[in-house]
Amino acid sequence: MTPQAAPQSEAERLKALWAYDILDTGPEAAFDRIARLAAALTGTPIALVTLVDERRVWFKAALGLDVREVPREQSFCNQAIVGDQALVIEDTRADPRFADTPAVLGPPHVRFYAGTPLRSRSGHTVGALCVIDREPRQLEAGQIARLDDLAESVIDALELRLAVRQSQAEADALRATQQALAASEARYRSVLDTAVDAILTMDRRGRIDSANAACLRLFGYQPEELIGQDIGLLMPRSEVAHHDKALARYDRTRSSRIVNGPVREVTARCKDGTLLSIHLAVSEAMVAGEPIFTGIIRDITEQRAVQAELLNTLSLMHAVVDSSEDPIFIKDLDGRYLLVNSACAKAIGHPPEKILGRCDTDLLPAEVVARLRAIDQTVASSGRTVSVEERLPAAAGGTATYLSTKSPLIGANGMIAGVVGIARDITARKANEEAMVQAKEAADHANSAKTEFLSAMSHELRTPLNAVLGFSQMLEINERKEPLTPTQRRCVEHIHRAGSHLLELINEILDLAKIETGRLSLQIDTVDAREVLLESLALVTPMAEPAGVAIRFTLPSGPPIQVLADHTRLKQVLVNLLSNAIKYNRRGGLVTIAESIGPGRLRLTVTDTGRGIAPGCAGIAPEPGP
Repeated sequence: MTPQAAPQSEAERLKALWAYDILDTGPEAAFDRIARLAAALTGTPIALVTLVDERRVWFKAALGLDVREVPREQSFCNQAIVGDQALVIEDTRADPRFADTPAVLGPPHVRFYAGTPLRSRSGHTVGALCVIDREPRQLEAGQIARLDDLAESVIDALELRLAVRQSQAEADALRATQQALAASEARYRSVLDTAVDAILTMDRRGRIDSANAACLRLFGYQPEELIGQDIGLLMPRSEVAHHDKALARYDRTRSSRIVNGPVREVTARCKDGTLLSIHLAVSEAMVAGEPIFTGIIRDITEQRAVQAELLNTLSLMHAVVDSSEDPIFIKDLDGRYLLVNSACAKAIGHPPEKILGRCDTDLLPAEVVARLRAIDQTVASSGRTVSVEERLPAAAGGTATYLSTKSPLIGANGMIAGVVGIARDITARKANEEAMVQAKEAADHANSAKTEFLSAMSHELRTPLNAVLGFSQMLEINERKEPLTPTQRRCVEHIHRAGSHLLELINEILDLAKIETGRLSLQIDTVDAREVLLESLALVTPMAEPAGVAIRFTLPSGPPIQVLADHTRLKQVLVNLLSNAIKYNRRGGLVTIAESIGPGRLRLTVTDTGRGIAPGCAGIAPEPGP
C-alpha cells in the first residue's frame, strides 16, 4: 500500500476521538444495527464501524469479521479519513495504492472497499463507516448517499452516547457530592467524638458552642456541661481577667499572638480544681460573617514523662558512644555530620563542636574527601553495608589507616536518611602485615639462594669426582699392560662403585634443587629390574660387611623382568631402602630381598631384623623382622 500521510490537525482529531471515551468498549446494539443496515444497503458481506487512533483502526462494530482491530498503516480506513467524501475502490487489485496490501493479498482478500468518513460535531474525522466485499463491484450514487446518512447516524449515536454518559456523570457527581457532604458531616462528628484531644469551639464573646467527648476525660466535664459556659471556666482564676482583655482586644484589632499562632503550652483548670499542663492551638474561622474560634487541647503529662525518659536514654547512649575507642559518626545525605564521638573527633583533628553540621570538605584534604564521599554515596544509593579501608591524616603526622563499616541510616519514614559509620584504627596491623610480607620475601630470597648454592656446589663437586672416576676407569683399562693384584683390583672396583654412588648422591642434590624450583622430571623407559637391583646391591654390600649384617637374595631363574620406570630414580629408591636396612640393623642381623610378580606389577620387598619404626611414624605400625 502506498503510505498515506496523517490528516492535518492530527492532534485535534485524536483529541476529538478520545472525547467520546469509546475505544476498547464492548459491543453496543446501536452501532451493530448501523453495520447491518450498511451491509444490507450495499449487498456486501462485511460492514464495519471503525475508529482510527494514532496507531490502529479499531472496530466498534464488525459484521463479517472476527478481528477487532488492524494496524493503521495497513488499513483502507487510514485513507478514508483523509478526504471529505466516501472512498470507493471498485477493484483493489487494479488500484496501485492498495494492490500490495496484506488484506488484499491475504485474508480477508478484500477486492472491494467503500468507506465514508465519520465526522464529529467539532468537524474532525474520527473514523469511517465502511463496507467490504471479496469480489469487485460498483455502488450506485444513491447507495453512497445512504452510506453518508448512516455515517451521520453513527455520529448521532456517538454524540447521544456521550451526552448520556455526561448526564450520568453529572448525576453521579451530584450524588457523590451529597454523599461526600453527608460523609464529611459524619466524619466530622466521628472525629470530634473519638479524638484523643479535647476540641472546643467558642464565639467572639468567649462562650463555648461545642465540646467533644474527650473534654470529660481531660477536664472532668460532660460536653453538655460546657456548652454556653464562658471559656474562663477552664482557666486558672488568675488568668481569666487577662484572657477577657486579650479577647476584647482581638475583636477590635484582629491581632493576637494566640489566635492562629503556634501551639502554646499553658495551664488549664479541671472540674475538681486541679491544674494541668496542656498544649493549646487556637484557630479562627468566619461563619455567616461571625468569627468562630476552635481550640485543640492536648494533655502533655505523659509526653513530659516520655521526654524526660528519652533525655536520660539519649544521655546514656551518648555516654556509651563517646566512651568507645573506635570512631563513630552519623552523616546526613548531604554529608553533614550529625553525630561524632570523641574518638572520631580526635581522628578528624577537630573538637566535636567544630565538626557537627559541617562536611568533610570543611575538615579534610580534597583528595581524602573525594574518596570518603564516593563511599558514602555508594552506601546511601545501594542501601547496603560496606567495609572499606580509609586513610586519614594522623594528628602526629603521616597517615592513619582505618577499617570503616558504613551502613545506611533509615529514617522514621523508612527512607535512607544518611550514613552511620564505625571505624577501627588498623595502622599498627597494616604495619605488621607489611613486615610479614617483607619477612616472607626475605625467606623466599634466602631459600632461593640456598637452592642456587646447592646447585652450584653440586656442580663444583662433580668436577673432582669425575677425575676420580676417570682415574679408576684408566686403571681398569690399563690392567692388561700393568696387571693389578687382586687386592688392588678390588680396591679399584670399590673406588669406581663408591665414586659412581657419590655421583648419584650429587645428582640427588641437583634433583632436590629441581624439586624446589618445580623443574624435576622423570624419564620413563623400559628397565631390567634385576639388573638395577644387582647394581644397588653392589653399592651397599661394602657397608654390610663392617656392620656385620648379612644380605640374603637368591637370583630367580628365568628371563629378565622388564618394567617401565626411571632407571635413576628406581636405583635411588632401592639404594636408600637397602642402606637404611643395613644402617639401622643390629650386628649379626639379616637383610632379605624378595620379589613377587602380580598382574602388570613387580613387587620388591626389603626386610631387615632391625628395631623397626616407632609407632605413629610415617603413619604405620612397626613390623617385627624375622
